[in-house]
Amino acid sequence: AEGESFCNRVKERKKLQNNINNNINTVIVSPRRFGKSSLILYVLNELKISYGRVDLFVALDEATVAREIIDGVNGLLNLVIGKPEQLISSMKDILKKVNTKWSIGTDGVTIELTRKEKNDNALAVRDALIILDEILKKKNKTAVFFIDEFQEIAIVAEAKGIEGAIRSVAEKSKNLVFIFSGSNRHALSSMFDDRSRPLYMLCDKITLGRIEKDDYITFINKAAIKKWGQSLTNDFFEKLFYFTKMHTYYVNLICGRLFSENNSTPTALAVEDCWWQYIIEE
Repeated sequence: AEGESFCNRVKERKKLQNNINNNINTVIVSPRRFGKSSLILYVLNELKISYGRVDLFVALDEATVAREIIDGVNGLLNLVIGKPEQLISSMKDILKKVNTKWSIGTDGVTIELTRKEKNDNALAVRDALIILDEILKKKNKTAVFFIDEFQEIAIVAEAKGIEGAIRSVAEKSKNLVFIFSGSNRHALSSMFDDRSRPLYMLCDKITLGRIEKDDYITFINKAAIKKWGQSLTNDFFEKLFYFTKMHTYYVNLICGRLFSENNSTPTALAVEDCWWQYIIEE
């Protein structure tokens, strides 16, 4: 959900903005399809801050996790650097501070940081993040590193070392702010609330709930007036909330279909027909 399509989340947006501005790492928790990524990306675009995004949903093992994070580091490096030649020159000193060996290649205007050898995955993640943090210091810039579906690290048994690698950088950095999000509340709780885990008490927590009825009504009616010149009826909203239980994904689904398929203002009956059609499809 981008631009005018983004609905509410005023308190959560303000809290996340303040955390980023004050160098506070954040973990955002909610069931899937509640709008975690939309919230984070909306705030990052509001702040006009450089960020790297990693999605661990496809992570199968520790090596995949490490590769995805290093790819995210590469993407963010290329956002914050100027000329690649200047970066390569400045990185010689930085590489002396890390234990792993890296190759720096250029392809046009992009930098590719790759491991020379198969080092320990946790060590490689730590050193890649250290390199990124050092570059940000040299550039006097702040950036955000956003890791989505972060609970997948907990599911990969060996990846506890990667949790420690992330913490070792996150708790010291003044230039790199971390945002983690995930949908498995139990797994995330064990990662961030268990004092025996590396990420214990590292982050402020934001839990996303359902958007309130009044906020939905205001938002949807604004779109209805723009499309049909009038607001929707109370019966329309009663049916919409009855079927969707105000789950963001289903509200989007039903309203998306009704707004694209109707030349006139849809009724409560149209909501019911649309819902049962969806049920049949599923």
